[in-house]
Amino acid sequence: MKSFSRLIFAIAAMCVMCSVQGWADKQERQLSTPVLECSKVGTHALSEKTDRVTNTKKSNDAYAVVEVARDPADPSGASCVATYTLYLSQYSSNFKPVKTFSMPTRDGVGVDLLGFSDDGSKVAADFWWMAADYKGHRPVVYDLKSKVPRMDDLSDQITSQLPACDYQEELKSVTDKGEVVIHIPSSRHVDRGCPDQGDWLLDSLTGEVRRQQ
Repeated sequence: MKSFSRLIFAIAAMCVMCSVQGWADKQERQLSTPVLECSKVGTHALSEKTDRVTNTKKSNDAYAVVEVARDPADPSGASCVATYTLYLSQYSSNFKPVKTFSMPTRDGVGVDLLGFSDDGSKVAADFWWMAADYKGHRPVVYDLKSKVPRMDDLSDQITSQLPACDYQEELKSVTDKGEVVIHIPSSRHVDRGCPDQGDWLLDSLTGEVRRQQ
C-alpha cells in the first residue's frame, strides 16, 4: 500500500513539474524581435527572428524574420532596406516563406509573431517600424486554407475615432475569421481623460475596423 502511495505521489509530482516547465517555456518564448536600427547597419546585414509557435492541433509551425541591409540604391549610405518574412511549416515539412515584404527605411524595424487562430486556419504577424516615439504597424494574416496572405497598413483607422490622446496600438492575436485583435491601452502621454479603449478588430479582407463586442 505504501509503495502504491509513493507511486501516486511520484506521478503527481512529475505532472506538476511538467506543467510548471510548460508554463516557463511559454513565458520564455521570444515572439517579438528587438528593434533593428538602420543607423547601426554596417557592411553586413543585421537580422533577428522570433521563436516558433505551433497551432493547437500540433500540425503547423511558424516564425518570422526581419533583416536590415544598406540600400545599394542610396549613394549617401544613409538608407537601408528592411525585409520581413513570415515562415510556415505544415505537417513537419521544411519551413517556407508565405509572405515577404521589403521597404526602404532610415528608422528602426522589427517583427512580432501574433500566432495562430484558435482553429489553426490563420497565422499572423506584425511587420512594424519605429520613428522616435511612434510605432507603425503592418499586420499580416496568412490563410492556410486559401494559401493567400494579406497585409494592411494600420494608420489612423482606430485612433481617428478616439479622443486626441496620442494612443498606441498593441496587436495581440488573430481570430478564426482572420480579424486582427488590437488593444488600445490608456495613453502613456496624457495623464487624464484618456482611458483604456479596449479591444478592436481589423478585418484582413476589407481593412475595416470595429470595436470588439
